[in-house]
Amino acid sequence: MNSPCGWHNENTNGTCTTYKVGEGYYTSANPLFTGYHKYGLEWNTDRIIFYFDDVPFYSSYNHPSLIMDPQRVVIDLQIDIGVADFNSSITFPQYMKVDYFRYYQLRKDCSTDVVINNNTDLSNYIFSVKRNIIIGDGTSTIGLNSGDIKTFRATNETTINGDFTVPIGSELNIIPTPCN
Repeated sequence: MNSPCGWHNENTNGTCTTYKVGEGYYTSANPLFTGYHKYGLEWNTDRIIFYFDDVPFYSSYNHPSLIMDPQRVVIDLQIDIGVADFNSSITFPQYMKVDYFRYYQLRKDCSTDVVINNNTDLSNYIFSVKRNIIIGDGTSTIGLNSGDIKTFRATNETTINGDFTVPIGSELNIIPTPCN
């Protein structure tokens, strides 16, 4: 089963023509309709990243068509009858249930530095774009717990001093992020 993603240019020269600019696919050996899944999208000034159940599966960086304004998110079900394995005996209408939709705007504290010296600092850290992020003081031991997903974004640098552990089952993302 495939789950496509992509972005479109919905308005070309005021004529409202639609064309797909970029696209990717999440492919699953199991039918996607057997349970709920989480689809995510991170749209920044220089990249777009698509997630399926919190795992990135497609990204594009510095593509000339990543238009930042206006942005719209469309959640829909599309069945492409042009694909080779389309089964014309499928009973219609088909449907897709959306349990919830959440929108987050990335918090930008780009003139602020942060220092994380211990696990308490790590637990209390409010995730946003910082100027510099320093993790550890060279003598500390800091670590994620299994199942943790932590993303650090800095405009200048992220530095890790000392022991920092990321156990199997956790995820650490360090993403350079501009503040424009």
